Amino acid sequence: MARLLILASEPQVRADWKELFTHAGYQVFQASDLDQALRSIAKGIDLVIYKIPPGFPLQSIKELSRDRTLIAIVESGQEKDLIKARAFGAYLTLRWPPDRWELLQGVENGLERRRLINEGKILMEKLTKKNREQRRLQRELDNLSKKALEVEDSSYDILQSMGSGLIIVDLEGKITSMNQAAERILGYKSKEVEEIALEDLKAEGEKRILNWEDIRREVVRIDQEVELIKRGGDTVLVGFSTSPRKNVKGEMVGAIVIFRDLTEIKKMRENMRYKDRLASLGELTAGIAHEIRNPLAGIKTTAQALKSEFDPQDPKCEYLEKIIKEINRTNSLLQELFIFARPQKPQFVPYDVTKVLERVISMQEKSIEERGVEIKKDYAPDLPLVPLDPNQIYQVFLNLIINAVQAMPKGGDLFLTVKQDGKDWISVIIRDTGVGMSEEVRAKLFDPFFTTKSMGTGLGLAISYRIIQEHGGMVTVESKPGQGAKFTIRLPLKGREAVPDNQLPRGV
Repeated sequence: MARLLILASEPQVRADWKELFTHAGYQVFQASDLDQALRSIAKGIDLVIYKIPPGFPLQSIKELSRDRTLIAIVESGQEKDLIKARAFGAYLTLRWPPDRWELLQGVENGLERRRLINEGKILMEKLTKKNREQRRLQRELDNLSKKALEVEDSSYDILQSMGSGLIIVDLEGKITSMNQAAERILGYKSKEVEEIALEDLKAEGEKRILNWEDIRREVVRIDQEVELIKRGGDTVLVGFSTSPRKNVKGEMVGAIVIFRDLTEIKKMRENMRYKDRLASLGELTAGIAHEIRNPLAGIKTTAQALKSEFDPQDPKCEYLEKIIKEINRTNSLLQELFIFARPQKPQFVPYDVTKVLERVISMQEKSIEERGVEIKKDYAPDLPLVPLDPNQIYQVFLNLIINAVQAMPKGGDLFLTVKQDGKDWISVIIRDTGVGMSEEVRAKLFDPFFTTKSMGTGLGLAISYRIIQEHGGMVTVESKPGQGAKFTIRLPLKGREAVPDNQLPRGV
């Protein structure tokens, strides 16, 4: 986990940025002044975010940026200060207040830059060591040809062991080789793409990968992203950098492209955008629901009072009863809106997640049988307890199982799988053999008020998604029309505090 240091004199700024980067998966330290920051650096900081107040000497950047990446937020916003900050060692300079997505992107790119530099240092150390070994072999064996062969073999091993993908192209931009990491990311074997132009592997509409002018001038750009086409037609988002490939005479004979799969980072960005959208919509929804509920209560009271003034056999009573019934239905919808807009904080207890599933199945057993659905369970043995709020997770499983059963109007199979996913996660998979859904529907599935049901509110899955987010988990959906749907919920085994046994939520 990357370690970030936030240096800002304002407590609110430090708190806001700590929340932002903690949600992004970083370990965050804080400092209110330069001396405190210098002491914190001893803890092994990877990147410093420095908010520089007006009039503060920019020379302070020098010491903070030594052997680490630094992002300077210049409060004055003057171009000359931004230029000075870069001159004193800042990797990235932003005006105050910074756009938080730009700030998050800067941190991601800065850490990637640091990682690539470190990999380069390690690679150079290995190459230097190999060169010393080769010189020794040259003196001992006096055989230059054999030494060159050993250098080639050693370099190949190093490149193959890199964690990042590496593609080598000639001066025409055609692929000559790539390492094992590149093969793993793209799904191709090196021999399958030899003599194919690298530009042919990028998705339609993407910018060029090889900027030969920059490559010749050895301009390193570490913030580049492009979508490449994998074997089978799927695409993968990668961040890449390019450098010239030279022969022993120093002549450029091609280019080297180093890249890394950004799929998980992309998911994280989308997840954060979705959470922000939910938060904004929640505030708006709460206000609207509150304004509607008050006049509804008055209408219901008036209708009940008016009904009591008529004879029970009077036809007007039937109309009044319909009014009251519709008000009650609207109140139920408002209750869902309040749950969505102002969700209760989970009360975490160590709990067996399979018990929550069994509780849902027990409550829905009759309706499941009536629809001709057969439940097939696959619970891994000796599962650890998960820190969760049983009542909230019950609501999630209830929504998903009801949806799965309704998606099988002619009957089918409902598969429930619970397993440990690595050391830190428990996965719950709910899969049906129902009608499935299109990609358009799947993309909007968790959006508030989106529903494919004539009587649905479109809040059930949105609330479920929010509950999983509050638990620090994640939910994904796989589905195609006519091929059923598969919901995968991942819940963390760590990172949540349990409440005492005497404070367990009701119904547990």
